[in-house]
Amino acid sequence: MKMLIGILISCAAGCQVTSFEPTASSPARPGPTRSKPSGEQTSESPSQNAAPSETLAYLNGRPITPRDVQQALIEANGGQVLSELVLEGMVQQHLASTGHRLSQEHIDAEQRSMTALLDPDPEMAIRLLKKLRQRRGLGEDRFGRLLIRNAGLRLLVQNQVEVSDSAIQRAFQLRFGPRYEARLIILASLSEAQAIHRRAHAGESFIDLAIEHSTDSSRAQGGLLPSVSPVDATFPQVIRTELARLEPGQISSPIWLENGFAILKLERKIDRQPVQLVDVKDQIVGLVQQRVERVLMEQLARTLIREADLIILDASLEASWREQKSRLFQEGS
Repeated sequence: MKMLIGILISCAAGCQVTSFEPTASSPARPGPTRSKPSGEQTSESPSQNAAPSETLAYLNGRPITPRDVQQALIEANGGQVLSELVLEGMVQQHLASTGHRLSQEHIDAEQRSMTALLDPDPEMAIRLLKKLRQRRGLGEDRFGRLLIRNAGLRLLVQNQVEVSDSAIQRAFQLRFGPRYEARLIILASLSEAQAIHRRAHAGESFIDLAIEHSTDSSRAQGGLLPSVSPVDATFPQVIRTELARLEPGQISSPIWLENGFAILKLERKIDRQPVQLVDVKDQIVGLVQQRVERVLMEQLARTLIREADLIILDASLEASWREQKSRLFQEGS
């Protein structure tokens, strides 16, 4: 879920940016409202003479306008906001060129799908979504636009989604198959790994060694990894093979990885759940379809970035945009 939100919120690249206007194929969304305090003061300052509709806030009775904050906002977060606008425009353009019509029903379904991914319990999902929106600064306007972009991308890739039997079997094993609970230490060099391996075998706490010496982010949890499935390709094959060989309590010899040398300790083996594929096949197919859709949506979003033709006139926005694109393609690599 993090990947989908992160990429599709911040994804985009250059096209001539067209502001979003509701059409028959793109439902209208509510915009923000503003209230104005009574007794607005006036002076010779352009900011103080601003029309009420241009006033964002009042400081000691003096209006603060979009012009007052525009440059600072561009420097702080202009690239991400621009990326959202560009992707939005490109999605609308491709929907129109392919004859797709985005309805409110698509957007409502997108929100239901998003909450279902967060948690099976509807009440918990709503609470998690609220926290997610707060953390990412997704107010009503940006969240509404996010749903429109995601719904549009999903509509554009829907005919490309294929769910193979092998993918269903793999997803079933990931969800209900056996797993390993293990701890990990990663060291920069073989000599360091060999030294830590000797200390662990001599009886020193693997948890303490992980906290003190590991370069992996799991060091904060004493090297504890999320439970590992033998078919989970997000973990290197060499890690999964070594865990299958170990017995609970055993410590592996140093293993070469691209980012260093790993030492594993198997805590326990978790048996597969007593569930038959035939009883949960519809659920598994739905999960696989969602995963395939997410991958295709992210790929399409990046393709739209490369196809877009964006001309930026503001130097600060150009710098923020370059940083945003660099971050986006690093995340996608």
